[in-house]
Amino acid sequence: MVIPLGDENGVGLEGVRLRLSAWAYRRQHEVTATLEITGGRRSFVNIARVDAWPADPHFNTLARKTAGLGHVPPVVEESHVHRFEDNAKVGGKAFLPPYNLPIAVPVAEPLTSFRGFLRTVAQEFNIQGLDDFPTPHWQEYLL
Repeated sequence: MVIPLGDENGVGLEGVRLRLSAWAYRRQHEVTATLEITGGRRSFVNIARVDAWPADPHFNTLARKTAGLGHVPPVVEESHVHRFEDNAKVGGKAFLPPYNLPIAVPVAEPLTSFRGFLRTVAQEFNIQGLDDFPTPHWQEYLL
C-alpha cells in the first residue's frame, strides 16, 4: 500500500510517500515500511525503512568503515530500522542500489503486533495518524 503524506494542515507533501508492504499469506514475516521521496527521473528513492520480523539477519558491513556509526551493532537479528541519519553518514550511495540503506539498528521495543509495528513506523518517520490504519485480518495470529 502506498500512502501519500501531508503536513499538519492536511496539505499534501509532493514527492513524499509511505509504502507499507506485507505478504498476504505469510503472517508476522517480512513486513516493511519505507519512507520514499522523488529521485532522479521521477522515480522514488527510499530514505528510511522499518523491517519487522525479517527472515534473515541484517549485517552492518559498512558501519565499521564509516565514522560516527560506532553505536551500530555488526549484526541485527530482529526487527530493525534503517534511519536516514545513520545511512547519510555513508554518503549518497547508501540510498541507491546495491546498498539500499545498508545501516540498521534494532527497534527500541520488540514488535509483537501489527499495531506495534505501525506505532514504531509513526515514531521513526514522524507520521501522525497511522493509528487509524486498519489492522489486517491476520492480526490475531501474531504472537
